[in-house]
Amino acid sequence: MRHVLMVVTRFPPSNRVGALRPGRFARKLPEFGWQPVLCIGRESGLDDIVPEWVSTLKPTIVPLAESGRSAPADESDKDGGSGTAASSAPANRSRWTMWPLPQLRQFAQHASQFLQETPDSSVGWARAARVQARALARQQPLDAVYTTGPPHSTHLVALDLKRRFGIPWLADLRDPVSRHPWGARPRNPWGALLKPRYERQIVQNADVVVLNSPGMYDDFVRAHPELPASRFACIPNGCDDEMQQTIQGILADLPPQAPKTRKDPIVLLHPGSLYHGRDPSHVIRAIAQLRQQGWNLRFEQLGDVNPEFKLPRLAADLGIADAVACRGSVPRLEAHRRMAQADLLLLLQPGTPLQIPAKLYEMVLFGKPILAVAPPGSTASIVEQYGLGEVVDNTSPEEIGTSLNRLLQRREELETSPSWERARRDFDGTHLTGELAELLERISQRRTKE
Repeated sequence: MRHVLMVVTRFPPSNRVGALRPGRFARKLPEFGWQPVLCIGRESGLDDIVPEWVSTLKPTIVPLAESGRSAPADESDKDGGSGTAASSAPANRSRWTMWPLPQLRQFAQHASQFLQETPDSSVGWARAARVQARALARQQPLDAVYTTGPPHSTHLVALDLKRRFGIPWLADLRDPVSRHPWGARPRNPWGALLKPRYERQIVQNADVVVLNSPGMYDDFVRAHPELPASRFACIPNGCDDEMQQTIQGILADLPPQAPKTRKDPIVLLHPGSLYHGRDPSHVIRAIAQLRQQGWNLRFEQLGDVNPEFKLPRLAADLGIADAVACRGSVPRLEAHRRMAQADLLLLLQPGTPLQIPAKLYEMVLFGKPILAVAPPGSTASIVEQYGLGEVVDNTSPEEIGTSLNRLLQRREELETSPSWERARRDFDGTHLTGELAELLERISQRRTKE
């Protein structure tokens, strides 16, 4: 059995999006001859709900409180960057009110952010993890080290181990490092200027760089022509087998339904938070237009909503307040029940042509037709390639309404399509973990030959 050190900030029992992928890899890697050695972060209050399989691996815990801030932001859950200017805590801002001029206060604040949050706000955690990782490397032979980001400061740990011990390194990038940012402007503007240099450090020193979408793979190959394309690989996020079993059970418990007409209530559901560019206002306007055409279409939101979107007021102004429901955050199991009961699922992925949200793979497990509001790129390609629904790259209510109307007309045809099973097979988590194991084997054999 070979050993791979996995250095990860978020890991089960955390339910953050960034914890799902490394957690799945760690759970499945032993089936392919790789034993994970875990150096992971953990939020306070989660020690009592640790899954048995995680405890069996005897992880080394580096508390997230050691990061220098209360906890490192898992940028993959939100904006994929190092926070936003709006996220600065009032206490941090007040620290600089003693400076005489606004320009000096801003200079001091930027300098502090640069020193404490470069390459991102988790750099303090990475420093603490580096100490633990060195100790683990001395205690037992390691055949490879795996790091995943964001937060991308985690890769500093592997960079240190590679230089100090020569351990082969697989860098798993779930979001871009220096190009195609998602969200508001960076909180650490000086540090953002160094991100291209930091990205070069990662790709030039890692033995293999794994990207989680074809778009990101193409982008990195183009951006680094000095490196062979074999330095890069693509392994999508995929579907979790345990989640698939849970969802299959929920779907099996649903009572049989007769085909719906346009007079029957048809629910378009968006699961997940609405923030930054994920504004459903144009979708709600499109729903209002389709209701005028006789469709009894309803919108349901599960998850937090940016109050600036003013969705209840918009629905009231359009005269469809009774057809728009914002239910806030609910437990994962309840969200899955709601998704199973819905007729259509909505995916909002604006301005991010490279990334594929983890929610898309979750939607694949339900087999419900998908309306994807997304630009040409990785997300749109999957929906179109597998025939999972309709894609619209336009925020005009008319264009969205046209696509939504086509989706309504094709609803029964899409629900019975064999494409769902093909997508579930291609994105099976166990199969994708096998691809990761093959890459680990490749880089560890290269070290043996050297």
